[in-house]
Amino acid sequence: MFACIASSGVFEALCLVLAAVMVTQGVLETLLVPFVRDVLHFDPTRYGVLAAAQGVGALLGALAIGPVSRYLRSGRVVGAALVLAGACLAGFTLVRPLALSATALFLLSVPVVVASVWVQTYYQQNVSDRLLGRVLGLTETISAVGILAGVGAASLLGARLGIVSLMLAASAMLVVTGAGAIPALWNARTKESEQTPASEEIAATAD
Repeated sequence: MFACIASSGVFEALCLVLAAVMVTQGVLETLLVPFVRDVLHFDPTRYGVLAAAQGVGALLGALAIGPVSRYLRSGRVVGAALVLAGACLAGFTLVRPLALSATALFLLSVPVVVASVWVQTYYQQNVSDRLLGRVLGLTETISAVGILAGVGAASLLGARLGIVSLMLAASAMLVVTGAGAIPALWNARTKESEQTPASEEIAATAD
């Protein structure tokens, strides 16, 4: 399995992208509540609005990807989606009105779902059945370690650097990762016929 991944620049790039994204997710999950409470000064009701906006964005992104999947077969989609997600996270960090915060979280969820669907579809189409389970298991391990690293970094550095600074650093990590993923995944492509099942699986998870 490791020889297979090491021999493919695309798989190596996807592992690095996944690690960076999950570190960012760990930071965001750790700092979101303190950010909403101490920086935005929102009450639980407005926090619920933000959570709903994030969930609706993920759901609509999953539902919409099926009809437009024919235009999203290039691996460059992953890089562009992460750059957009980083910009949305920075916007969420900097804006203050509830409507703008909810819009930023809504828009943040859409490209994340698009990137997730592409990656899942690529694995299903390009990894042999004999190795698919082990490759997916490796991605789960990378995800878990990445989230733990993000949670640890946020816990250790949040008080020193400040919540806003750390969230902006997370958004910058997404932008840099996305910019690097564009050339790394330039020639990687998925097949249109197998895109829909992955998007349906993401939609079911979001629901």
